[in-house]
Amino acid sequence: MLSKIQNTFILIVDDTPKNIQLLGTVLKNVGYKIIVASNGIQALGILEKIKPDLILLDVMMPDLDGYETCKRIKESEKLKNIPVIFLTAKTQPEDIVKGFDLGAVDYIVKPFNSSELLARVKTHLELKFNQELLQTLLNFQRDMVLMTDGEKVIAANYSFLKFANCKNVEDFNLKYDHIMDLLEFEVKVEKNDVSKLLRLPKEEEFKVKMKRDNGEYLIFRIKQNVIPEKEVSILSLVDITQLENQKSSLEEKASIDELTKVYNRTKFQQLFKNILEENQVNPKSLCLVIFDIDHFKKINDTYGHNKGDDVLVNIASFIKSQIRMSDILCRWGGEEFTLLLVGSNIEDGVKICEKIRVQVQNHPFIQDRQVTVSMGITHYLPNDNLETFVARADNALYLAKRTGRNRTERN
Repeated sequence: MLSKIQNTFILIVDDTPKNIQLLGTVLKNVGYKIIVASNGIQALGILEKIKPDLILLDVMMPDLDGYETCKRIKESEKLKNIPVIFLTAKTQPEDIVKGFDLGAVDYIVKPFNSSELLARVKTHLELKFNQELLQTLLNFQRDMVLMTDGEKVIAANYSFLKFANCKNVEDFNLKYDHIMDLLEFEVKVEKNDVSKLLRLPKEEEFKVKMKRDNGEYLIFRIKQNVIPEKEVSILSLVDITQLENQKSSLEEKASIDELTKVYNRTKFQQLFKNILEENQVNPKSLCLVIFDIDHFKKINDTYGHNKGDDVLVNIASFIKSQIRMSDILCRWGGEEFTLLLVGSNIEDGVKICEKIRVQVQNHPFIQDRQVTVSMGITHYLPNDNLETFVARADNALYLAKRTGRNRTERN
């Protein structure tokens, strides 16, 4: 602590030479370095050249009193973090409150007790040192780090403030009323649930999105350390946007049929499971259509497999353009496709199938040959699973093919 004291500068601002001498003696005796100013204007001039570690500021001074001097110090971006302790003979509550409102950290009543003075100076210097140490440690972190009570940001490193386009924590808290204005959780969290972060288990990891000023969203993985006794959390944010985009791209690639660019069988099964879960909350009619291209082997044999692939691609694209956003088209295998009609009853489903079937029949997929499809449709029953649902639609398709093809049958 001795080395810290010897390198600590304290600015004394008082218009009474006797007070300056007394304060200077007390502080020098324990090793502090002293700078003095006899009024507020002189103090502001000194502060343009020297940045002390703490300021002892008299309230009653001519020309520029202590309140106005403190106000100007706290308005300066370079000086505002210097702790200011008021020296005052005023003991009225409104005078004390006014000092705190202007940004002072403490006040000492004249005539002061030397031990009390040294104790308060030491306390606020240590607080300032610890805050600076915390900020330095935070800034050493390459990832974004912040401390929050679940509503406001208490401390943050340079990386986080730069992302938020803020100069400091105070600037951030002015820009954002609530930390939830910046963080967007995967699970919806209401602003008034300010204890959300604090209720998570220690060191739990979760993902959030954060929006840049330019509107771009980035994805971060957050690691949290809770300090229960202080009711705050320290959050470390790692940018995983690129990893998430790559993951999404791979997932999308894994869910799409490479040839036709519609969903594959595995993705269809997953989507069907999701829809059944949603149906438990918000029931909807479901119809399943299975269809395939009539005499597809002859198309391959006559025109070659490349032309056969073109027909598959074009039919998938054509049917996709005819269905609703809520409907799900999938390549089931070979020349066979499934179509899940969400929100359609069986009568409407048959009409949709017939419309598609006629449009396919009239579409010139091959210049000198008519391409047709056979369709089987069924509706979802309460005890159905995917296997029973598909089996009924498949039976309907078999009936359509057995009775002449290029037709729709229901089951």
